[in-house]
Amino acid sequence: MTPKHTAWLPKHPLNPMNWLPEQLGSLRVLIIAALVLGIAFRFIHLDRKTYWIDETYTSLRLSGHTETELVQTLFTGDVIGVDELLRYQRPDPATTLSDTLHSLATESPQHPPLYYILGRWAMEWFGSSVAVPRGLAAILSLPLLPAMYWLCWELFGSVTAAWIGVALVSISPFHVLYAQEAREYSFWAVTTVLSCAALLRAMRSRQRSDWLLYAATVALGLYTFLFTVFINLGQAIYVAVLERWRWTKTTAAYVLSTIIGCFAFLPWIWIILANWGRLHETTAWTFSRRSLGYLMQRWLVGSSNLFFDFNLGYARLTGVTVILVALVVYAFFYCIRKSLSQVWLLIVTLTVIPAACLIVPDLVLGGVRSINPRYLVPTWIGMQLAVTYLISAGIEVETRPKQPLNWGRIIFTVLFISSVVSCSVSSQAVLWWNKDFDKNQYNAWVASIINQADRPLVVADDSKVASDCFACRMMTLSYSLDPKVKLQLVLEPNAPKIPTGFSDILLLNTSKDLSKTIEKTTDYQVVRVFRDKQFLLQKLIQPSDVSAQELES
Repeated sequence: MTPKHTAWLPKHPLNPMNWLPEQLGSLRVLIIAALVLGIAFRFIHLDRKTYWIDETYTSLRLSGHTETELVQTLFTGDVIGVDELLRYQRPDPATTLSDTLHSLATESPQHPPLYYILGRWAMEWFGSSVAVPRGLAAILSLPLLPAMYWLCWELFGSVTAAWIGVALVSISPFHVLYAQEAREYSFWAVTTVLSCAALLRAMRSRQRSDWLLYAATVALGLYTFLFTVFINLGQAIYVAVLERWRWTKTTAAYVLSTIIGCFAFLPWIWIILANWGRLHETTAWTFSRRSLGYLMQRWLVGSSNLFFDFNLGYARLTGVTVILVALVVYAFFYCIRKSLSQVWLLIVTLTVIPAACLIVPDLVLGGVRSINPRYLVPTWIGMQLAVTYLISAGIEVETRPKQPLNWGRIIFTVLFISSVVSCSVSSQAVLWWNKDFDKNQYNAWVASIINQADRPLVVADDSKVASDCFACRMMTLSYSLDPKVKLQLVLEPNAPKIPTGFSDILLLNTSKDLSKTIEKTTDYQVVRVFRDKQFLLQKLIQPSDVSAQELES
């Protein structure tokens, strides 16, 4: 790589024996460490973090049951054990893979089936522990490393850049975090990188087999996550600009390959259209309005999480965030100035187009689509490519050849340290920002209160006072409850018949109407134990108990 990158695509085949060139110098140790640590962090403490609402929905789909079935069966007012609720979190021998696909298609059609098919098989083979679907996500994240090497080689024609790119994604706190989440986003990163690399290879070789490979990556991406269409749009713009908006052989091959890839996705497109109302209902939360300042803050903090993440959330911008955002901006500026359009245009379209497809609707129509980092995986990869170019250029273009350290090496070392420390801290945590901190931060504490009781009964209804996902909200908590805990679940406006024989009766996130009904129809009084905007825990107390407590106080 030279100051003005002239070798857009490599003219020679990849030499697998070109292992960590001497030009990297002492960075070879850090790169090897990044690979080892990145893989290790993906599998350390898979079951430690809170199994949050989205992940319980994953397990519900993998079980072959639907949320409707769960509610109809369990929200009847009968007293049940925690295990009866968790039965809907593991594959049922009475259900099959087709039941998993039915659950997904009818209740969550916005999630294509690839990860869930693999997840069903994994849980059938290895059990229903939370480590299994998370472990699958971790395993599916591993191809990101060789895929990134391939993409950087095709894009930059530099072994140095390829290894830098691999190291950055290997220990990226963002990629490690989502590699441990029981969702499809870690594999979406893989298909994103594969698609870009396959496109570059096909445009370089112009071989039919390579265009078919690109078509396969298009289909693979679509069957992984729907927002792959934004990546495809960016790639279409990339090809059109490079071909100067003319109908050439390359343009024709690209269009045909994309059509083939999309055609393979037609069965799920039909499912989406057939269940459009359900899709709109389950994604309605993305339409809530937020201020421009709030959106911008989330965008900036999200971009810094690629290299630095101490679970600071989105409450404020830190100095580190500002520095990292400035680094990314400068990396784009440097890349656009120093590289050919074939290089920087792919990075820019991969970064900007998927982000714009979410940001523009949020600004025009209102919404929060663009503040969810998991939806911006292509954008984050584009940013990492820009930083990769900046670092590798600094390493390969040394104004003082005998100088042991230059700015490329310094930047890489700093990012290595911040990423490793971030991943180390995250690996020990029970709750992180991607687990919806506001809704789940009190789960462990509330569960401990319930578990301390001798014979506790937890009463809950389908009230949406704390969350629209009332059923899976209850399942999230159930992972922390002891087997001795009993549950009584009802549907509004029904009030449960409070049974006897329990030492403590607690109301969890119930509606105001239910509390009032219980006080009117029974001798119990409702006493608040804990409340915040996302959690309400109350306790039923007999009047005699209240009097005794007053005398003691």
